[in-house]
Amino acid sequence: MKKLYVLAAAILCGIASNAQSFSDDFESYTVGNFLGSSSSNWTTWSGGSGGADDVKIVNDNSNSGSKSIYFLATAAAGGPDDVVLPFGGTYTTGKFQYNMMMNVASGNGAYFNLQAEETIGVTWAMECYMNQLGNIVLSNTNGTLLTGSYDVGQWFEIGFDVNLNTNSWELFIDSVSQGTFSNSINSVGAINIYAYNNVNGGNGSSSF
Repeated sequence: MKKLYVLAAAILCGIASNAQSFSDDFESYTVGNFLGSSSSNWTTWSGGSGGADDVKIVNDNSNSGSKSIYFLATAAAGGPDDVVLPFGGTYTTGKFQYNMMMNVASGNGAYFNLQAEETIGVTWAMECYMNQLGNIVLSNTNGTLLTGSYDVGQWFEIGFDVNLNTNSWELFIDSVSQGTFSNSINSVGAINIYAYNNVNGGNGSSSF
């Protein structure tokens, strides 16, 4: 099967206005177990755990420590791996920060999105597409929001610093700003990470 992307070992996010934060490096979980079954903080697009859209803990590729989560795309359109980290509400004010380590394998791509509401599948605030050339495109239903770049085949940190009060969204790669934008859908409720196959169709695999 064709490897699509390797994604990351650490996730950090918080809504500063409500003093909420969350971090996860997967080190406390058992290799081979499903993420949703290992932690009540994580779920899947279908709302269950341990099923076809859940992902497993692996120890064959990581940025620090020994563990990460692994995604496998088995169709040209991607999926079935499709996990969700809810943020505990729909946020339209305050400050939001999100950071994640990623490693997109050479010749492959990656995808995730920020949901605008706590209820997933209603509105996509932002979609992040990463192609095999190292290009990043942030977009939503109203068009492209920002473009950037990343180093293919290497671990890097992708981060967002968002002020919902002023509608200022900033993208960072390895702590270097890629630019800012105003978002026509200025709210957040969850992140959705999907096993995306954007290269020549066929099968693909990935890890977080």
